[in-house]
Amino acid sequence: MEKHFRWLVLILCGGYLCLQACYIARLPLVMDEFANAGHIYRVAQGVPYRDYAPYKAVLGYYLLLPALLGFEDAWSAMLAVKLEIACLTALVLAVAALRLRRHFAPAALLGSLLLLCTQSTFLERASELRVDMLAALFGLLSLVAHLERRSLLAGAAAGGAVLVTQKAAYFVVALAGALIFQLLYCRSRQQLREALRAGAATALVFLGYVGVWCAIGSPRVVWRSLFAGPKRIAFERLYTLDLDRYWWQTLERNPIFYAIAACGVVLLLPRWKPRDDSVSTRLWSYAVVLLGLCLWHKQPWPYFFVFLLPTAWVLSAAVLNEGLRRARWQVVGLGAVVLAGAIASLGSRVPVVLQRSSTGQREVVAAASAFLRPGESYLAGTELVWRQPHLRHLAWLDLPSLNAVRHDSVAALDELRRAPPRLLIDNYRLEQLPPNLLQELGRSYVPLGGNLRSYAPALPEGAAQTHFAYAGVYVVRSPEGGRLRLDAGPWLNPGDRVDISVGTHQTEVAGQARLVSWSDEPVFQRQVGRPSVKFFDRVYSY
Repeated sequence: MEKHFRWLVLILCGGYLCLQACYIARLPLVMDEFANAGHIYRVAQGVPYRDYAPYKAVLGYYLLLPALLGFEDAWSAMLAVKLEIACLTALVLAVAALRLRRHFAPAALLGSLLLLCTQSTFLERASELRVDMLAALFGLLSLVAHLERRSLLAGAAAGGAVLVTQKAAYFVVALAGALIFQLLYCRSRQQLREALRAGAATALVFLGYVGVWCAIGSPRVVWRSLFAGPKRIAFERLYTLDLDRYWWQTLERNPIFYAIAACGVVLLLPRWKPRDDSVSTRLWSYAVVLLGLCLWHKQPWPYFFVFLLPTAWVLSAAVLNEGLRRARWQVVGLGAVVLAGAIASLGSRVPVVLQRSSTGQREVVAAASAFLRPGESYLAGTELVWRQPHLRHLAWLDLPSLNAVRHDSVAALDELRRAPPRLLIDNYRLEQLPPNLLQELGRSYVPLGGNLRSYAPALPEGAAQTHFAYAGVYVVRSPEGGRLRLDAGPWLNPGDRVDISVGTHQTEVAGQARLVSWSDEPVFQRQVGRPSVKFFDRVYSY
């Protein structure tokens, strides 16, 4: 293992990358992934903090932007971003393993890396289209630098994590807590200098970011976006459902990985005497602080655990390293435990992942993208077609936003009537809208199939004046053989097509009939008449 350590690290990281490529191709996308693609795309369309207020700090968005812009097809672009995240993860893991070789035995690092690369939560969440994993990679680099006593690099990497997402302040606090512990534990000037250098590096990176964007954009927007906006997410439980169940989910699926990491919290406990500035002490203090922050975290969705898993990996390496110093039978036992953990994780979860498919999502998104022309809006409660505009009041319908709309739906209803979207993409979020909004959507949209509902303003029977918000081809639809005519033209029967310009037109309807906005794009036509798919099926509980 000593001789072939680098090759074995590359093999494990390459195997992880192959599994990720398979998962990326198979797993349906989560709601947030579509929205995050929109956030990344937005930094190419305008200047953050000047033209708009970004949802999170923007370093991660810029890092992922090349992959998103590299493909014309929206679905392929999103998968490319996920693959970029997987490649960066594999690269940083390999670099970290090679650096940690200075502190731990090759077998310990390889065993713990095998456990991490087969850990179900890590495999299924690390490459989601989010910036969380990028922040976790900065956090891992900060930890490795801290173990190597490179205080400037540790502080800069922790600061860089915050520039990816404010949530990564956990890595700054973990580093600060570890440095303070070391200062109180060892009571040396060297520890004080190290703490000051790390703090200065973190502050310089973060304040540099704030200063640049305040100069380019608006200081008020920077404050609101970086600090005031995320405050509620950080300190309040926004969901009534029990998010702590996801702790039990990841623990039950990966008991051996977490058991070994937990042993590290006990085995590496610093001794009262002698007090030493060892790698074990540094790792223990950092890990304990980070674990405490993760337990305190208010929104522990499954993807959040990528913040904890890299540190748990290093803890596992330390535990296995201690075990390798023992008797031969203990070494054999540790090897058996590691292999059992890897096989159990892969054997229980890979078949479940392979049963899932993103085909339905991909086809609906492709049809919607083909149907919508540049500048035309849609409604889905999330950014499923992120290159197109959407309604401001109903663009993002998570639970807090839905509750706000239910409390006061006047503005959303007014927007629907004033600027109706051309297309609806049905999913559970639209189903939870208040009755008055659902009634308005039912009045102005007709189901076509495959989760798609097209703009079709209600036409009263007899003569009337009707406003059409979109130009183009419309198809006559009637459940009872009704017919209609437009602007005193010839009578049109079900299935007939007519070109309509934007504006108010004279309509005359005999029976029940509608004019439905249409497209001749083949990818759209394939969805007509198809059954709906469950767009976000058990995204966190499959």
